[in-house]
Amino acid sequence: MIFFGINTGTSADAIDCVACDYTDGKQHFLDAISLAMPRPLQNRIVDAVEQVTLDFEDAINLSRALTKCYIEAAEVLLKKLRCSPSQVTAIGLHGQTIHHRPDYSTPYTVQLGDAELLASQLGIDVVDRFRQTDISVGGQGAPLIPVYHNYLARCAGHETALFINLGGIANITQCGTKSHLKGWDIGPANALMDLWSQRNLNQPFDDQGQWARSGKVMPELLDLWLRDPYFTLEPPKSTGRDYFSNAWLEGTKNIDQYKTEDIQASLCALTVRSIELDIRRHVKEKHGVIYIYGKGVHNTFLLEQMKQYLPSFDIQTTDTIGISAEWLEGGLFAWLAYCYKQRIASDFRHVTGAKKTAVLGACCIGS
Repeated sequence: MIFFGINTGTSADAIDCVACDYTDGKQHFLDAISLAMPRPLQNRIVDAVEQVTLDFEDAINLSRALTKCYIEAAEVLLKKLRCSPSQVTAIGLHGQTIHHRPDYSTPYTVQLGDAELLASQLGIDVVDRFRQTDISVGGQGAPLIPVYHNYLARCAGHETALFINLGGIANITQCGTKSHLKGWDIGPANALMDLWSQRNLNQPFDDQGQWARSGKVMPELLDLWLRDPYFTLEPPKSTGRDYFSNAWLEGTKNIDQYKTEDIQASLCALTVRSIELDIRRHVKEKHGVIYIYGKGVHNTFLLEQMKQYLPSFDIQTTDTIGISAEWLEGGLFAWLAYCYKQRIASDFRHVTGAKKTAVLGACCIGS
């Protein structure tokens, strides 16, 4: 059975589409593609994330524009695989997170993307609303990936494993027995560094971390940022780009008095130190292998700093256990669509705080 996973990360710089085949419950990666997000659309997404409230019509228009990109990505991958829509069982669609507010009196999460339109245009069933299902059973709706990590670790023959996502938001998974499966959002990985690069260099990201490397860490800035209440919360906890945003950066007193490259270096240090502190506080094992994935694996300066602050750990990409670091997040949504179709319940009770297991998602039937 072939399933696609479509994902746009918190940086909204690309649409990833991944194809996986499932035989006897095991996942086999087939292929993947990544399409650059059109810059005007990316700017609209970033603006929407920053807004406290959203105009409904604007949100619908933005969702439709995104969906056209999702359709294109799926069509490109179908062509690359020489595969017809009838050969694809379903697509798992995450959508683009705009607001994630699990701690509100009425918790909610908003991902833009029109599953009905995607299904009708492609003629393939589309499964979405994964995060909303988790919130409906008392969870935070994020992170979803720890249960997938546990599945991948088992498929690779590992009883225990530690995974860290270096996408827009850093999250961590500690795999063990079911009762010891834990995961949570640490804080910003690339999200703030990307925003600062876009604002000052007019570039989507800091290529290999060279700009951060040129600067100096400002201890007073790093200390101030680490005092943000989010970093002291106990798991389960989750966050997003609507919290670690331009507004969050601009709330830093006298930020304009610093060199831009020093701020970038300090933002990189924030990512590293927040990861190091969470491992020290919440992870029982103090040595071993950390498997990293996400587009941050290409930031060589970030990885050098992580190795410096976590010397007792062997930091490797997930490629070393046969799981592409570039495509792992897209693979999550292919797997969640597979679980939905097979009615396989996921247990997020020790990850998101869900009150019970649940089959995540809702399905739109392809015409």
